[in-house]
Amino acid sequence: MGTILGLTRLSPERLRRVEQDEDEYWRVNREGEYGADLVDIDKAWDALHFLFDPARRQKGGQYSPEMEDAPTTLLGRAVLGSHRMYVGSPTWDDLVPRYNTASEVAEMAPALGGVDLAALYTEHRDALAGAVDLGPHAFDYVQPGFETFRAFYRAAAARGEAVIASLC
Repeated sequence: MGTILGLTRLSPERLRRVEQDEDEYWRVNREGEYGADLVDIDKAWDALHFLFDPARRQKGGQYSPEMEDAPTTLLGRAVLGSHRMYVGSPTWDDLVPRYNTASEVAEMAPALGGVDLAALYTEHRDALAGAVDLGPHAFDYVQPGFETFRAFYRAAAARGEAVIASLC
């Protein structure tokens, strides 16, 4: 069983409360409605991050929490978040949640709209297969996750919302 990615949409005001109070993070994730405020793109995140972030490909492909300087690109940050929360808290291991502000989401959504996932996949297929264990039909698995991911960001941007990315 591998690491999955959950995304949460929320207002900038609620994000500020979540940043200040770990209990609020858990409340947001319990109260949200899957398919609207919360989505789970399972393990597709791993392939998306690999495809979107050249620094990860240069580091050998495998994601690790020690990649503190990652993600390095706008699209890589859309997957894993730009800002770490709760660093040093005893509640969290290395997989602390990260977030993107509403203004960052507004920049990321149109960038995601311009992604040709099939072309990226074709260009990096061999390297991706060595770095991310999704089996021989990885594209068939990643494509629906990407469409969910892209639609989620589009909706968050339209509402002026921030996004929290949580690996678990």
